[in-house]
Order: sequence, then C-alpha cells, then structure tokens
Amino acid sequence: MRFLTVFAAAILSVSSVSVVLGGEAASNPVTSTIDIELHGRLKADASWDNSRTHPGNFVVWVDQEHTGSGSTNDDEFNMTANETRLWLVLKGPEVGSIQTGGRVEIDFYGSGASENKAKLMLRRAYITATWKDLGLTLLAGQHSDIISPLVASTLNYTVGWDIGNIGYRRPQVRLQESLDLGGGLGLDLAAGIFRTIGAESFPGVSLGNEYGEDSGFPTTQARIGIRLPGFGPKPISFGVSGHYGQEQFDVWNKDISTYSVNLDAKVPVRLDQKIGDCPLNFELSGELFYGKNLNSYFGGISQGVNPNTHDAITSNGGWGQVAFLGVKNWRFVVGGGVDNPYSRQVPAGGRLQNKFVFANAVHNLTRRLQVGVEYSYYKTLYNGPDGTDHRLQFSMIYHF
Repeated sequence: MRFLTVFAAAILSVSSVSVVLGGEAASNPVTSTIDIELHGRLKADASWDNSRTHPGNFVVWVDQEHTGSGSTNDDEFNMTANETRLWLVLKGPEVGSIQTGGRVEIDFYGSGASENKAKLMLRRAYITATWKDLGLTLLAGQHSDIISPLVASTLNYTVGWDIGNIGYRRPQVRLQESLDLGGGLGLDLAAGIFRTIGAESFPGVSLGNEYGEDSGFPTTQARIGIRLPGFGPKPISFGVSGHYGQEQFDVWNKDISTYSVNLDAKVPVRLDQKIGDCPLNFELSGELFYGKNLNSYFGGISQGVNPNTHDAITSNGGWGQVAFLGVKNWRFVVGGGVDNPYSRQVPAGGRLQNKFVFANAVHNLTRRLQVGVEYSYYKTLYNGPDGTDHRLQFSMIYHF
C-alpha cells in the first residue's frame, strides 16, 4: 500500500499541462527534492489458444494432452491488462563527477490474485552511482540478470522464457563499465553478486525453507561484450556471459550447483538499397545457453533438480529473431526458440523439450499508441503424450 501511495502522490503532484499542436501535452517533472520522471505503459492483451497452456494469460509451456475424447485441443480464451507497467526514474543529485539515480518499476502479475483483481509485482528497484569520466556504474537493488541480456520481441509476456531465453530479475550488486576503444570499437564489462533464488517445488517433497540463501554465499554473474562497426549507424554487438552459485538442500544433505555459459549477439543491418519505397532495415538478434539447475533462470523448462536422483538437470538451447524495420510506423518480427533438458536426467512425467516459433506485426497508430497481432506455435514434449498449441494474440499498448 505504501508503494501505491507513492505512485498516487507522484501522479497528483504533476503540474498542470498545456496542450500543444499534434495532440501532445507539454510534460512537467514530478515535484520532489530531486528530478523524478513518471513513466509507464498500459497494455491490453486478448489471446486464443487451441490447447491448454501454462499459465494461460501467457505461454511458458503447453499442458500435456492425453488421448481420449474431450482431452485434446481443449481451447481457451484469455484477456488481461496485467502487463501494464509503471515506473519512476530518479535523477540526481550530481556530486562532483558522480551521477546518482535510480528506478522503481512494477507490473500487475503478482501471484495469487483473481483475474479481475490483480496484485502488484516488483520488477525493478535499484540505485545507481555513475562515474561519468570512467564510464563506470555501481548498481545495487533488484534488476535484470547480467547473463543473456537480450529478449525476444514477442507480444507474449514471457519473451521466450523456458523456450530458449534464460535470465530473470533478482537482488544484486554489480559493477559495469562501457569503454570506447576508438575506430568504432567498444568493450562492455559487467560483474556482480546476486541473491541465490531457490524456486522449485515437488509434490510430496518438502525442501525446507529457502535453499538458495541456505548455501551461505551469493551467486556470481559476469559478462564481456564487444561492439564493432556495423552495417549502418548502429554497432554490431557480441557477448559471452555466465553465472555460478550453489543451493543447499538440507532434506537431502546435499549442495547442488547452478551455472550457465551463454552467448548473445545483435546485428543491425541498414543498407542503401530499397524494395520499392522501403529501405532494407533489419535487426538480427539471438542467444545460446548451456548450464545446469536453471529453473530460477527460466531454463530447463523450469526443471532444475531431479527429486528422485537428487542431481541437477542439464539443459541447452537458444532463440533467434529477425526484425524488419523498413516500413514507416511498422515493425515485423519472425523468430523462435528451443529449450532441451537432457532427457535421461528428467524425472518421469517431466518436460523433455519446449520449442516455439512466432511472427508478429506492430503498428504505431500515433507516437504513443500501438496495436499488434501475433501468431505463435508451441510444442512441449513429455515422458508421455505431448502438448501442441496454436496461439493468436492481439495487443493494444499506450506509452506515457
């Protein structure tokens, strides 16, 4: 409730705005002892699936489809505004060469709420101190993982989690530096310590309290990225990243490691040629991963440990997409991904593979209002009957 009060106060304290040409309003800062900007996006989603999916409003995997009348292709329709986001950007003060700031961000996908009574979920809340002369930033709080920093451009809320795209958000302290080496070359370095999140449960098995924190030390993450001259004004970027941590399972008297090695790449392409009036303006991006015990990173199809053997589950996979940006006020994206847990390590009834392909089109009706449609196909393999799903989604998004 306190957080809601802060947001309400921020909204009410915004000064009156004057209308300008084009229907836009002149923005004014939120009243505070420092500069605070209130931002957000309102998002309405409607989707139809021809099979049952988990959890429903968005797709992480397809439920197992048993043989028999009425149990296969049990379609569903969902509609929600829970992906609406609000965030505050804090700027300053600046002390000498140090620029301080921070960000607080929420959406409405908090767990345990009725579909028309959403709960808040903290996405990000962090503080930054940047030494501008050095290009060095110290960040503390909750933010995205360092590893696998890219996301698939889907209308689906989970951007490929558990289907090839790993990484989430968690409490951390990190240092990151961006170096300009000249000649269009650049180097991006990041490393930090993170809270170890134990996020797995099994029917009939009690794992104790928080087996992530019970390990007694944090998880480490790091990434090295390089920027190269590209096919146009934007640079090509490549990165290698990884993490390592341990979880302590008292019920088994055993420590189990979690780790990953990851590659990421983004290649913007802007050519002088045109197709009709449309410039050839593309962006290729994607990631690959390999690791063990990745359930809290949305890897292994949320399967980290086998409860029967007490061993970590190994998984590998990745995702990729091509975005075409050559038509004014339109973005077209085609992509896909796959997550491959090692089948011999997955317990009976577990998920053996998860894959998807998607295609979407997003149109800017105005500078702030977007509409988009997406088709996606999902297939989840099991130790038993598999699950497949065809999904159609419509989204309307208002940015402010």
